[in-house]
Amino acid sequence: MNEQKISYWDSQFKFSAILQDFEQSLDWNKQQSALLSRNQRATHHPYAAHPRQFVETFGESGTAIIPVFIHGGYWRALEASEHRFTIPGLQHIGSLVANVEYRLMPEVRLAEVVDDVARALSFLVEKYCQSGAKLLLIGHSAGGHLAIAGALQAEISEQLHSVVSISGLYDLAPLKFSFLQQQLKLTTAEIEHYSLVKAAEQLPFKLHLVVGENESAEFHRQAQMMKSCSGGKLTVVKAAHHISVLQPLAEPRSELVDIIFS
Repeated sequence: MNEQKISYWDSQFKFSAILQDFEQSLDWNKQQSALLSRNQRATHHPYAAHPRQFVETFGESGTAIIPVFIHGGYWRALEASEHRFTIPGLQHIGSLVANVEYRLMPEVRLAEVVDDVARALSFLVEKYCQSGAKLLLIGHSAGGHLAIAGALQAEISEQLHSVVSISGLYDLAPLKFSFLQQQLKLTTAEIEHYSLVKAAEQLPFKLHLVVGENESAEFHRQAQMMKSCSGGKLTVVKAAHHISVLQPLAEPRSELVDIIFS
């Protein structure tokens, strides 16, 4: 593979090289998530047998909207527990917040990752939406892709308030030219099937795209492309990069909370 091409795509996707505060930002997320864990109890809901196939919830049901967070990590890293820092902001939207965990590549293929998210969403619909409550999906990075793909596969549009994809990935083709391909080993069939451009033209639910002002050019391109295909709304968060864009959710009320629920 052309080294110049790899270098370019790594400059778009490799956050450890792009962001000077990469490690500090991840540490902040973990510290704030640990603090939340000490102050609020999570309820564990397995939706299948694998240790990573579960949803955790915080708070009690009762509001009409149930925020559901789906973490990123390029489908091959990170944990739901490391994103508990988002719970305070999401609880401003709904008293019950769900945090989805799923299996990772390359242990499983992308089809199984999407299936995990679809099964988690179906579980939440069955358990909490029978009285008319609706899910508001918030996905970050690869989680933005999974929120859309999982909702489509689960066929739960009638139980959705909307999908908010923050710094999401929708065109998977460039990933095969980056460092990620060594781990993901994406096939041509996977790229064609799970890229969301064509699906975006007929989404059966409302889509709101969010991207940080200081994201790489590729994340801005993908957000603009998805907006054009879906007709959805696009919001750019000033002075935010790929990790920091989420961090305002650690507060009960922030501009990002207002953006998500707009």
